[in-house]
Amino acid sequence: MSATRPLWLRVTAALIVFGAAPVTVFAAFWTFFWLPSPFAGIMALVVLAASAVAVSPLGRGRWDRDAFAVQGFFVVLLLLAYAVVAVVAANEAREAFASRATHATTAAQCAAWLALCAEAVILGALVVATVPVRVSRRVLVRVVGVLAVLGFGTAGAAAATAGSDSCGRFQFDRAAWQRDPVAVADALARCGTLEGLTEGQLRALLVEWPGERSWRGHTRDTLWLGDRLAVEFGDDGRVRSAKLYTPVAEPWMD
Repeated sequence: MSATRPLWLRVTAALIVFGAAPVTVFAAFWTFFWLPSPFAGIMALVVLAASAVAVSPLGRGRWDRDAFAVQGFFVVLLLLAYAVVAVVAANEAREAFASRATHATTAAQCAAWLALCAEAVILGALVVATVPVRVSRRVLVRVVGVLAVLGFGTAGAAAATAGSDSCGRFQFDRAAWQRDPVAVADALARCGTLEGLTEGQLRALLVEWPGERSWRGHTRDTLWLGDRLAVEFGDDGRVRSAKLYTPVAEPWMD
């Protein structure tokens, strides 16, 4: 069941897989704030535990006779975890790109999902190339080659995406506003879409904002929509700036 791989490949693979585990854990916990579920945390723990066990046969180039079943299980588990992370990250990247026009999804968020997908695919290719199992060299080269091209191609797309302007494609969409007003409000504030509007134009545009509308300030210069979006007007009666606040009660907001 074992097959010898070059020493440099085994050592490199073991170091990268083991060293990348904390990075994957950090990335998965970071994406927890974008995924309203404990999925990211569970996947991070699976990758961390599986990497610690799988690194031994990868680096040594052979299975431990007394622990073959355990090591084999964790290698398969690690590959499955990489596959799940890659699929989820690719799907989230697709949704992030699809919502750029209506939510001005940041380039950093799109690039982060692509980078996480690329990392999972490249690490999976490295494990497949190093796992001590006898397989046709031609088949091995083809499988690893396809995975490597997918991984590095996705990484290149992430690098290109990180430099693009998300606000350049943003257009206010009333249907998206009604479905998810907070996310669209964040885009409106970041992209400066409201700047230059009069109070009447603002109220006509944001007719479905949830919560109360109230003026704050002694000079009637800041209009609060609910307790989240603060729109500041200039002396000419037009919007000067807008900012979306997190829903935390602050003394100065009373």
